[in-house]
Amino acid sequence: MGPDPTGGAAMAAVHAAVAAHPFANSVLSLGGGHTAEPTPLVEQEESVPITLEQQPEWEHVKKLAQEERQRAALQMSLGQLQVFVQRESNMEIANEHGYP
Repeated sequence: MGPDPTGGAAMAAVHAAVAAHPFANSVLSLGGGHTAEPTPLVEQEESVPITLEQQPEWEHVKKLAQEERQRAALQMSLGQLQVFVQRESNMEIANEHGYP
């Protein structure tokens, strides 16, 4: 095999720098990954279907959420165009004042 592709000396320098950091031990000792235990089944709540009295309110909230998503999508699509309109305006001003 050839030389170490990860650069052994470079990695050693990185590890030395991390070890010198004042919070390195506390951060690295936490470890990675998910450490929380799952909720036991006896503690989980059972899902209950909505009642007929709740149906109109549920439909209204659902409609409001859909309208909000549509407004957000429209603003995002218009936002991209606005960038180009602003850039075109800036370029016209720059050309008027002799900037390249």
